[in-house]
Amino acid sequence: MRQEALVNPDLLIWARESINMDIDEGARKIGVTADRLREWEAAQNRPTIIQARKMSQVYRRPLATFYLPERPTSLGFAVPHDFRRLPKDQPHDLSPELITELRRIEYLRDAAIQLAEEPPEQPQRFVGTVSLGESAETVAQRATEFLGVPMLARGGWRTNYDALNAWKDAIETQGVLVMHLNRVEVEEVRGIVIAEPLFPLIAINGKDSPTGRIFTLVHEFIHLMLGATGMSNMRLGRRPRTPEQRTEQFCNRVAGEVLVPRQALVSHEDVQGKSGPEEWSDETISDLGRYFKVSREVLVRRLAILGLATDDFYRQKRRLYAKEREAAGKSSGGPMPMSRRILRAIGQPFARIVLEAYHREAISSSDLAELLGARLKHLRAVEQLLSGRNVLTGGDR
Repeated sequence: MRQEALVNPDLLIWARESINMDIDEGARKIGVTADRLREWEAAQNRPTIIQARKMSQVYRRPLATFYLPERPTSLGFAVPHDFRRLPKDQPHDLSPELITELRRIEYLRDAAIQLAEEPPEQPQRFVGTVSLGESAETVAQRATEFLGVPMLARGGWRTNYDALNAWKDAIETQGVLVMHLNRVEVEEVRGIVIAEPLFPLIAINGKDSPTGRIFTLVHEFIHLMLGATGMSNMRLGRRPRTPEQRTEQFCNRVAGEVLVPRQALVSHEDVQGKSGPEEWSDETISDLGRYFKVSREVLVRRLAILGLATDDFYRQKRRLYAKEREAAGKSSGGPMPMSRRILRAIGQPFARIVLEAYHREAISSSDLAELLGARLKHLRAVEQLLSGRNVLTGGDR
């Protein structure tokens, strides 16, 4: 027999619209026709219980939500006004994937605040301590000293993943929650920062390249120092016009100085004696990028900022690198063990907080599984990674 779900049609509309999903996309993901979904929302028909469960998965809402008598006023998520998207001037709808990720990271941050057995006695002292009026070089020096990652300490990084994990460790050590975004396209957003003094959070796009994520990490840390919550993709026009765009430009400039310090670049043997774009071969640019563990685009931009190349040369190379990325397509990076995937998504500090809460019986096993985003059968491997046992080298974490 066909067992119908006695759901509230208005709640079906609310759940779909709250994730910015249109009828056609919702129907496709649920596995029905658009006309059938319209019938459910118009109370002309009802889904089966199995179909209602599928809707709860697609809309990222508990099944019980669909049975409420009216639209909830507190349940759910609204994009905060201080989140912004760049570089496009005209706002447009966020993708369902991005809305889901915004819900997830804010939910996890709230959980960290509630579950931390010993929350920080003092707010993170670097949040909101700099201004746009300061020089990029001064702020970069303060950030480098604060994170404890001088050029001398970077000599042991063999790969871009070594560098990415080292920067991540340095930032997490300062009490910042660092997480990865899932299923969100890089073209939509590369990084998100919640610049709150208590458990500030940085989320970087897991689909980005290792050097792209390194730049995003440092860029968003500068946002924390500015006290500026937001979403970024680091692509700006030649002349930023809005306050948000000027903030992005400043964070780009500081991040570039942190990753490729002026003195370290101009004193490098491949740079000494060179002064014009005709002297920068693709091989030299690639070698310098590998040395500093940054993308070729970031490296060329630094050359232009320091007067060692022209802006036209930088724009020409940026277009070339964009075409090469498009031609190369997207790489999955190969399979990743589930334990590493879990830590990558939620970050080590958050994982430690929820595991400590679980062991002192502050949360149940089902709560732990929900917060980890995985089944408990992976718990042992996660704890081994956190304790330094069974360390997986040579890749992302």
